[in-house]
This record gives sequence, structure tokens and C-alpha cells, in this order.
Amino acid sequence: MFDEKERNIIAMALMYLKNDYTEEDLADLGMECKGILLERMCQEMIEDFVGPTWDEEATARNLEKYQQKLFRESRE
Repeated sequence: MFDEKERNIIAMALMYLKNDYTEEDLADLGMECKGILLERMCQEMIEDFVGPTWDEEATARNLEKYQQKLFRESRE
């Protein structure tokens, strides 16, 4: 469906949206949800791109590693 570069771009965009969105951003995207609902939705989609893990601690570690990988690659 998506190659690795596309998955990385989408996951990074979701991370930024989750952590730093404005009402104008949501209006531009045509989204009506906000707050905890938006953050949960973004988090679930990020986890879908990182890959499934049944253990919450393992999921958190995988997400952290994935974020470090993305930010390290984007600086190069």
C-alpha cells in the first residue's frame, strides 16, 4: 500500500498534528474532532504505521524507536 518513505512521512505528520494542532489546522483538514479524541485517533494511526504490539510497554518502546529513527533520518 505505502512504501517505507511514505509511511515515515505520514507517521511524522500525524505526530506533529497530535502534538501541535490549531483550530485552523483542523478546519483546513475538514476535521471536527479535537482534544483527546483527535489525539487518540492520531495515536492509533501512528501505531498502525509502526506495527502492532500486544504489550503496551513494547508498543511505547517501538514508537519511541520509530520516532527517533524518523527524526534522525530527517536531519540528514
